[in-house]
Amino acid sequence: MRLGTKTISMAASLLAVAGGLAAAAPAQAVSSYNIMISTQGTTFSADYCLLTTTSGNVDAECKKVANGADFRLPPVPYNAGDAVWMDINIVLGDDKDGIALQNMHYITVRGSVFKVQVCGWPTKAAYDQRQTGKSLHGAGTCTL
Repeated sequence: MRLGTKTISMAASLLAVAGGLAAAAPAQAVSSYNIMISTQGTTFSADYCLLTTTSGNVDAECKKVANGADFRLPPVPYNAGDAVWMDINIVLGDDKDGIALQNMHYITVRGSVFKVQVCGWPTKAAYDQRQTGKSLHGAGTCTL
């Protein structure tokens, strides 16, 4: 009889552990986050990567771009409340990692391998209307 009790206790323990593991699985993303980037003011080539808390490094979207290009990164999985950031991996320069995008969707990158400024606007329309942008990395103001 003792053997049966031990077997039942072990089975219950395994079910409890399995249930805990299932509960810890990441939630499916309910949306996606996308950005457009202008590198018209740069003198370097770089890999640009978009990441969210939900995407992590596994589902990050990256694109290698030469200076002077405007491009859109593919959207990444996003859930409300996620942190959203961009990494710029500069060829022959220092990488700029973890640039918080602060809910910005139109990004400008200016400068050289020695000095990089990143500015953001909520939309391309806000940029086109010459609204002041938000400085996301580097010194200076984000005006046109």
